[in-house]
Amino acid sequence: YPPLTAYVSFLCGKVSEFFIPKSMRLLSSRGFESDDFKVIMRTYVLVLDSLVFFPASCAAVKCAVRSAKDRLELVNPATLMALFQPVLILIDHGHYQYNC
Repeated sequence: YPPLTAYVSFLCGKVSEFFIPKSMRLLSSRGFESDDFKVIMRTYVLVLDSLVFFPASCAAVKCAVRSAKDRLELVNPATLMALFQPVLILIDHGHYQYNC
């Protein structure tokens, strides 16, 4: 993955370590599970989607329909289709979701 992803993962790890220090201990954190940790990890997904994925999807749709004659009629459905595309939901929120 690109370096930016590594920095984001590092930052998420530091935040997790602040709230739940046992979750990031070297060697002893393997297999760590707790309800609080699930909440933190799923909060990361919601926050990062809100900050990165949603604005990027909206901008991409606006660029794609910029030349369309009936732009306003296309922007909302196209944005919803981009945000709720099953492939992205299954891969990004299923495969990479932190399921304890």
